[in-house]
Amino acid sequence: QIVNADGTDNAAVAITATSGGVDIDAGSRITIDAVASSTITTSSGDLTLTADADNAKVVIKGDNTNGTAIHLDGNEHANSDVVIDSGNLDINTTTLDIDASGAATIDASSVTITSDTAIFTSSNSNDPIVQIKNTTDDANGGSLRLINDRGSTDGSNGDVCGKIEFYANDNGTPTNQIFGEIKAHFSNAFSTYGLYNAITN
Repeated sequence: QIVNADGTDNAAVAITATSGGVDIDAGSRITIDAVASSTITTSSGDLTLTADADNAKVVIKGDNTNGTAIHLDGNEHANSDVVIDSGNLDINTTTLDIDASGAATIDASSVTITSDTAIFTSSNSNDPIVQIKNTTDDANGGSLRLINDRGSTDGSNGDVCGKIEFYANDNGTPTNQIFGEIKAHFSNAFSTYGLYNAITN
């Protein structure tokens, strides 16, 4: 047991190895309990935290209840990266805010977003623009597909497959009003091509 009850300096207890390393091998757990901000620093080389037992995990926990609880800082240089290498990445949060000053890219075989509303906004004139681009060297292009799955049950005559609505502010209120739509619905649910297409304004 190493105790210094009288020390007030940051180095009241110091372990120094001027040559070689310091190896702490405990038969049970190791607890570091500090009453002030603390730092683990390497002047060269990587810093590795490893949970080596089967089904063990590394837990980084912050208890701030009104602000930043965990801060990952990889902003030493413009070319600095934060790399997450994982078989699966599960983010479970109330709110997710991704703020990138440059471009953001998602590269995946497929992307599924489950949400009632997805909104694209821009303060620039003639924006935002949504592009669906096919980069294959052939005669085919991309598709925008609207699906009424009906909960995987049978369709019925008159079902709306999907629609595109056109909104703008009216003159006077001003509030967003619908001024036109493109809508497709079944005229015969048993016919493969029994669609009725309508444009209203």
